[in-house]
Amino acid sequence: MNMRIGVSLPVRELRDDLGAIRDFASRAEELGFTHLRIPEQIVRKQSGHLHEPLTLLAYLAACTRRIELVPSVLVLPARQTALVAKQAAEIDILCGGRLRLGIGVGSSRREYEALGQHFETRGQRCSEQMGLLKRLWTEEDVSFDGEFDQLSEVGTESGLAVAGHSEKEWLGILQTRKKVGITHLCMRTLGGDLDAAGHLAELAHIHRVLVGQGHIDG
Repeated sequence: MNMRIGVSLPVRELRDDLGAIRDFASRAEELGFTHLRIPEQIVRKQSGHLHEPLTLLAYLAACTRRIELVPSVLVLPARQTALVAKQAAEIDILCGGRLRLGIGVGSSRREYEALGQHFETRGQRCSEQMGLLKRLWTEEDVSFDGEFDQLSEVGTESGLAVAGHSEKEWLGILQTRKKVGITHLCMRTLGGDLDAAGHLAELAHIHRVLVGQGHIDG
């Protein structure tokens, strides 16, 4: 079995030179390195100039085609779990499945405080987060009542086009979807050949109807 050998992106040295960052990543891929490692930092004094890794990985996803993309390592308990799940899934889609998510608990109390998380419970929280992340990535609907995270029916969202339906019809569709457990509904003004002013007028009309029926607050 051959060892997989990657390379670290020298972000401290390349700083905000996005062209240099792109060229380094592209060259590493051309040379056949298997993965590109991105260091993690949010708020940490004296660690040098570092980019937020997930945002940078989204940029690198568009600059590369084959090389594996690796944050090393993401301080998971300092971050909001559902947001990490969404960000990681999005990057994995953008890069065509090349994300390898490394996680750890970190050692900077100051960084945890800056992000509003508890340093002392980071180990327990990380363990809980790993289980929740797996569920968010593999299950259609997720409810979770943990020590650190609580989620209710995440994932049930639907769209409702009002164009082509009478007000009575689309209100009936809304009620049906509410009964079957849809927790998030996106009203759509598209599809009616409206201009910009027409979309704004339709938006205001939908809002008046929904307020009048008690579906949203005025």
